[in-house]
Amino acid sequence: MMLTRRVLLSSLVPAFGILAVPAQDDETPEKRSPLFPRLFPEPTGTNGFEEILRAGERIADAERNRTIIRAPYPSPRQNTNTLSVKRAYLADPASRAALSLLRQGLRKPIQIAPIVASPAYYEMSLPMLPLSRLLGFRVHVGFADGDGAAVVSEVLGFLRFADGFKPVSVVSGSIGGSLERNVLTPLIRVHDGWSARDCDRLLAFAETRANAPDPALAALTAERESARAAWERSMAKPEELEELFESADTENTGDEETERVTKAEMFAERLRADSGVRARVWGEMADAIKVHYDRVTALLADPTKRIFLDTPAEEKSRFHEITLLLRGSMVIDAHLAVRQAVENRLNNQLLATHAAIRRHRWENDRLPKTLDELKLGANIVTDPFTAKPLLYEPDPTGSNYKLASAGALLPGTDGKPDARERFALPREYPKSLKSPVK
Repeated sequence: MMLTRRVLLSSLVPAFGILAVPAQDDETPEKRSPLFPRLFPEPTGTNGFEEILRAGERIADAERNRTIIRAPYPSPRQNTNTLSVKRAYLADPASRAALSLLRQGLRKPIQIAPIVASPAYYEMSLPMLPLSRLLGFRVHVGFADGDGAAVVSEVLGFLRFADGFKPVSVVSGSIGGSLERNVLTPLIRVHDGWSARDCDRLLAFAETRANAPDPALAALTAERESARAAWERSMAKPEELEELFESADTENTGDEETERVTKAEMFAERLRADSGVRARVWGEMADAIKVHYDRVTALLADPTKRIFLDTPAEEKSRFHEITLLLRGSMVIDAHLAVRQAVENRLNNQLLATHAAIRRHRWENDRLPKTLDELKLGANIVTDPFTAKPLLYEPDPTGSNYKLASAGALLPGTDGKPDARERFALPREYPKSLKSPVK
């Protein structure tokens, strides 16, 4: 039975000084101190991120305090927000102020690196997600009002901004991916309104992205180095390594959680009492971390390899179980790392292909029969899971089409992908399932 990360961090980490995690803030959102002065204690006025963060905090505060119409971003399967509702949302002074700040920020150079080291860095998803949803409403209303060219400019600027998060870390890349989807989903929904010029711009942007180094590889490199450095720091403090494990708090936990805590404490006692086990764990931890990230990087580079995401049997026999336990508390989850990175990559492929299909229709007054007619690069039309073309199914009437990944990261029990694992823009979900709320 695998131990949860929470138990690992509460039982294993305090004793060994590994990856100390700051305590969660018990403050409610209304009491939380403003994020901007914590991320930018000395604003320069030259970093566009400053205006963008202010824009996000403006709309997030307004929504939280109910001073504007609360219009949640529509789910992929249920769009209950009418054009009139979105107009009202955008007309509110808070929305107008946020969009104005966003546009100011996008016109400036944007630097994310200066704030990455801040303890408050990952809190910026709180204002950024409402801002991305606001821009999503702007996409729908803008195309309805014939302002598509300006909307595309704003979307491309925002996507470049979101791209800045992706090489920082896996979690940061997940934030960038969420911001991207909140804007791309409404943009794809109105693809019939894209002009030929819009298609050219979107396709050029997506192709440039596809030909650039994958930011997820940089994120994995950063994660690998972070885990390695954390372990080296802990090894440099032998007094911490000799400390007894602190007892985990088992209050208000079920029997399963109690069992997990007991196992962690048992392992801790073995490390304290058995110098041979301790020497083995210390000696093989660096290699165990390397092997984990080698496996994740290989799958990310070529998802068709179907490398097993969980710890393989070979690693279980190679490394001590305590080594694997400690490693699990230090490294990023393989499924999260690969799934998010591949989804980000596929989102870009789907954007490019949608734009090329629409551009082909303008040129030829019909949909392409196959993706081959579009003459796109292999890095655009090749499904990352099957190494075959993306799934493209034109409607028999020639008026619409389906576009999605041909395979999936994790196939279903029958070996075939279902709608929960197949990637599309917008995402598709079985009718029997509730779509996720974002």
